Amino acid sequence: MSRELTSQAIVIQQDGNWSIQLQTLALEEGTYKFEIVEDIMDYPPLSSGSDRTKIFKVIDRSGEITIVSPSTQESRDTLSIRGGRAPEVGSAGLQIEVADSRGTVIYGPLYIRTDASGYFSENVPISGPGQYYAKFSDFRNNEARFITRVSFTLEDPPGTSAGFTPAPTAHAPGQTVSASATATRDAPAYFIVDALPGRVEVSTSTGTDWRIYHTDETGSLVRIDDTGSTAPEEFTVSSSGGAFLYLKVEPVRAGDEGVVTVTVENAKSITSGPAAASYFGDVIPDSEPLSLHFPPWWC
Repeated sequence: MSRELTSQAIVIQQDGNWSIQLQTLALEEGTYKFEIVEDIMDYPPLSSGSDRTKIFKVIDRSGEITIVSPSTQESRDTLSIRGGRAPEVGSAGLQIEVADSRGTVIYGPLYIRTDASGYFSENVPISGPGQYYAKFSDFRNNEARFITRVSFTLEDPPGTSAGFTPAPTAHAPGQTVSASATATRDAPAYFIVDALPGRVEVSTSTGTDWRIYHTDETGSLVRIDDTGSTAPEEFTVSSSGGAFLYLKVEPVRAGDEGVVTVTVENAKSITSGPAAASYFGDVIPDSEPLSLHFPPWWC
């Protein structure tokens, strides 16, 4: 079966050129079709010889890298990034780029070497606790090719000296809130979290092998798919407050269907419904109802 994943309007420049960027992080590896649909009401039709359809492949390369450094670290000034490449890739080097929670690149892009076993290690200087994102790429035909993007949370270590202001990490007065929704591969579950300032922890229920996506403060997507059906998928982000965290959950196996419960610590509320679909490049269902879930103290 084929279904429309997303649609966007494009503007053709005076010289006839146009461009578009499509978010593919939430797409499964496979073959996809890009099609141009004419707006003949406002513009003259394309010629009969115009190529309006393009077939392309999405390749998931995230499995080529294993990160062994913890996703949550305690440090004032250094982010430790350690890991290895898949055996079949070997000792090919990597390009690394690190950005902060605002999307500002603070390190790289820099080429780092890997040893004979594919192991790599890099200490990245940072300005303080917060959320950081490391992007990995390699090269072919003198062109950087994206591999994966990994998020890290840095917390201020105990016994911080005076003069250094740590990021807020306390949970109070945040509550633990949760919401549930049915999820399949064709109809994922979407959630909107109204997070409070500080450390926000998100986890899924078990029983099904879930995959969860979330947006960072720059609007970019992050994918979490680290465990199986017996352990929850979970991640931690640092929130400045006043911004929503958007979530998408789907089963890893195409034939699975189940109810996923998402639990969030240090948040005002969590909403389950299709309204967040557009943040992942998905089409919002027309007839799907919106359900709201609030913490007990709101009742």
